[in-house]
Amino acid sequence: MNSLSSVSPGLRKRNIACRAGGFTLLELLIAMSLISLIMVLLYGGLQLGARSWDSIEQKVRETEDVRLARGFLQRALLQARNKSWEVDKRMYPVFFGGIEQLEFITPLSAHVGLPGLYVVRVALMEVEQRKDLVMQRWLFNPQILEGSDEIPEWRPMEDPGALEIPFDGPMGAYGTTLLLRDVGDLELSYFGIEQGQKEPDWHEEWTLQLRFPQLVKIGFGEDSDWPELVVSLVDG
Repeated sequence: MNSLSSVSPGLRKRNIACRAGGFTLLELLIAMSLISLIMVLLYGGLQLGARSWDSIEQKVRETEDVRLARGFLQRALLQARNKSWEVDKRMYPVFFGGIEQLEFITPLSAHVGLPGLYVVRVALMEVEQRKDLVMQRWLFNPQILEGSDEIPEWRPMEDPGALEIPFDGPMGAYGTTLLLRDVGDLELSYFGIEQGQKEPDWHEEWTLQLRFPQLVKIGFGEDSDWPELVVSLVDG
């Protein structure tokens, strides 16, 4: 007699039901491995997407910061005023152009605390092993320029070398403002006719001149993605 025929119909039905109603241990292990692999791939993709998004946001913020700094410098220089100030019985033109610093008089709006004409000094400042572009400002007023316990006295710039600017000060008639963080470099040059010259030319410095330069060129170094900014001064 056939062996299958020796098995009762009820037992055969139970065996078929068991096979149809569950998975073997090997099948469960394979399924769990596949699910784990899919979860790892999904988590890795989410991490990569998050890092890419953060990188894009950081680049957008940096681009916006550079755009705002360039826009401020352009507007301020376009409104620069050719004025002099007496210090120690000597008249100094309040325009100083160095390789990495610039000083001039320009109107500032109420967002700095007090609107009016200001002596604006822009320079790089060393901060925690990086260079930040900082603006220092004095209201163009005798009481402010002569200084006080809280406000340093304004002195005309005569040294085109490095400049240190204190990064603290009250808002209003005097203060300091961060224009751009972590600037790789700052390159300034000036186009105009210096005293004793007949033809205009580009100069690395513009100091103790009675007239403005015709053009001021501002660059942020060779590694910068931004083109040089060239501003024509009205009183040049």
